[in-house]
Amino acid sequence: MRSALSSAVCVAPHARAAYAHFPGANRQAKAAGVITSASLLVTGSTAAAAAQQAAAAGLSLGLHLNLTEGPPVCATADVPSLVCAQRSWWPRPGGAGPPDGEVLEFRGKQGLRDALAGGAVSLEDVDREVRAQLRAFAALAGRPPAHVDGHQHVHVLPGLAPLVARAAAAAGVPLARIPAEPRAHFAHVPAPARAFYAAV
Repeated sequence: MRSALSSAVCVAPHARAAYAHFPGANRQAKAAGVITSASLLVTGSTAAAAAQQAAAAGLSLGLHLNLTEGPPVCATADVPSLVCAQRSWWPRPGGAGPPDGEVLEFRGKQGLRDALAGGAVSLEDVDREVRAQLRAFAALAGRPPAHVDGHQHVHVLPGLAPLVARAAAAAGVPLARIPAEPRAHFAHVPAPARAFYAAV
């Protein structure tokens, strides 16, 4: 099942929380020094408001690169290998709910990985979308991202990591999050899925 995501994810030592979902708790955590930076999901329906909230809170703000859920920043015709027709769970800008029927959106977490493994993803499409998200971030925040990380760790997928690194460096991004999750974190996951989740 795909989830409707907000537009910002806070990054704190050993914790990540949906920033736009818990404004009161986030203000308290920021005041206590627990939350020091946030990552903006520019493909989210409330990206502009989330960028303003993060700026008002004085948070360092980075890009939460998304290539797996919802609509791309680029027109779908410009990144055809990244999208497929499916029923959307993704809210639309302005607070509108998901559209009725099937729409072209990102392939999903497993769909992207399967398409990469099968050679069905164009690296030119990936580069175009990554650069579009970097530009969208700069337009919303008024500056380049302080860091880049990835929704479902897409920024470190084999084959994509060098491309993301080049695009981020060209946009003036100085840092990238390198995810490292302890294996024990996945102990509750059934065996067939454990390797998949531990790898991403």
